[in-house]
Amino acid sequence: MTDLKQSLAPAASAAFLFANPIGPRMVLAAEGGAGAAGVQPAAGGSPAGGDGATPPGAWYDTAPGFSDEQRTFLAGKGFTDLAAAVNAHMQADRMVRERNILAKPDPTRMAEWEGWAELGWKADRNDYSLKKPRVPDSFLYDAGFEKALVDAAHTARVPLPAAQAMLDAVVGYAAHAIDAVDANGAKANADLAAALKKDWGADYARNTDLAQRAARHLGIGLDDGAELEAMIGAPRMMQLFHKLGEMLGEDRLVSTAGGGSAAMSASQVQAELDRQAADSDFMKAFGDPRHPRYAEVRAQREALLMRKAKMAG
Repeated sequence: MTDLKQSLAPAASAAFLFANPIGPRMVLAAEGGAGAAGVQPAAGGSPAGGDGATPPGAWYDTAPGFSDEQRTFLAGKGFTDLAAAVNAHMQADRMVRERNILAKPDPTRMAEWEGWAELGWKADRNDYSLKKPRVPDSFLYDAGFEKALVDAAHTARVPLPAAQAMLDAVVGYAAHAIDAVDANGAKANADLAAALKKDWGADYARNTDLAQRAARHLGIGLDDGAELEAMIGAPRMMQLFHKLGEMLGEDRLVSTAGGGSAAMSASQVQAELDRQAADSDFMKAFGDPRHPRYAEVRAQREALLMRKAKMAG
């Protein structure tokens, strides 16, 4: 009996401590006394571990205090004894505390997840702000677009670092796209100038000015010009308006500097200013420093305004 007591005592005590931290309830009988309370002999009437006994199962199979679910868990983990199970629990507890492990969010209740703040999201919209991306001086930064993006990111609980990366990427793409458009426009203008200089030679500047004046006199806007260019090509379009300018007569056309004939009346100046103001394409180019025709249209309007001021003075 002494051997049985010595072999069962450590495992039984450990099992009950694991199941009930208050203390073991199993009391082993004294040597020579009655059988241990709660410990049944093995099948066949022989004590567990005695001669002819069935080989014992896992350490948790016969230990009281474990539910079937707990025994299944222990079996799945393959713990060799209670000490191994406790050590695993201690390690898991330490990892959770040290690594600040967050609970997995419920996909159907993402807004209620407690981990957003840990990832860098700010619940207060006033604290949720981004830095303006670095852009070229010529880039017209749209603050309204930034606010709309930040509002949407805050509502979607996007962490601040991720939202900043999104804003930087989107604005960077826009700036790059505008630079590409400007580069393409500059190349197209250079190609057009080269083709016209080849045909007009020394008259290039005069003929180009006359063609532009004729187009404005006929009310040809930027969109109209783009459609004509797509149909016949830029060089032929300029040549066409040059012919029209010659047919109309230079004295009837407003110059590229906003002039026209020296005898242009105050009413004619005002009429041209009104026409410019009503031309959405003209005013779009006038207000956009990045537009290919910005300098041209600005010079035209400012010249007319100066002439109007001189007449009024």
